[in-house]
Amino acid sequence: MLPWLLLVLAVAASRAELIKIPAKPIYEQFSAREARALMKALKKALLEKPARAELREHKPKRETQAERKAALGPLLDRLTLSVRRKHRMKASFWSAVEAAEAFLRKEHDRDLEVALHDIYQTVLGEPGPTFVGRVQELSELAADFFGMDRDLQRDSLATAAALRKKLQKKGAAQRAADAQRYEEIMQGFIERGPTHFETLGAKLSSLFAGSQEEVNKATLVLNALRDFLSDNEMARLIARLWDDASHDRHSPVEL
Repeated sequence: MLPWLLLVLAVAASRAELIKIPAKPIYEQFSAREARALMKALKKALLEKPARAELREHKPKRETQAERKAALGPLLDRLTLSVRRKHRMKASFWSAVEAAEAFLRKEHDRDLEVALHDIYQTVLGEPGPTFVGRVQELSELAADFFGMDRDLQRDSLATAAALRKKLQKKGAAQRAADAQRYEEIMQGFIERGPTHFETLGAKLSSLFAGSQEEVNKATLVLNALRDFLSDNEMARLIARLWDDASHDRHSPVEL
């Protein structure tokens, strides 16, 4: 081989070592189907008796969720090591969970939502990201709300208002605010019909492009809508928000 060619190849090789190709985000390294399978496998591993016993013994007393996650990280990594290896997930437990959450920021997947919710309940005793702000007592009414006649819709609205007032009297301010969110969605639909959701969708897009406080507020409304909308309707709404947010600095659902 010519000396000059050897020199060129050597220089190219040395430069290649210096050029680091950015790794894909974790959520782009496997499919939504693989994310569902991984979350279900992680949940199953954490529900085994030895794992549950260790989690009970190591309940971290921390103020914020981020601190509780960090405190439990090493234990969760150990408990789920074999599962993550089987699914070719080299990242940590919480990185795997965050990858699954990333899918839900851009597409609707009820099975994945439930699997994540079960994991958060098992590990932290808290609702999963898409269940924050949802009201179990109103979820069944919400699911049937759009198919009801106007009288039944008004009855459902009255039920939501009564629950809000009951929670306020008990001093459960956060749960009362959650119930009020359902009440406002019902009221808006009764007053304006289907056009209410066009207006609401535009408002959510605007909030998701705003401050973190506005993003958090919009996320709670979006979570409540998960109880009202069908899978297809929810998928269209999230796709719209993702498309709108692709030009903004925030993700469409920062949970």
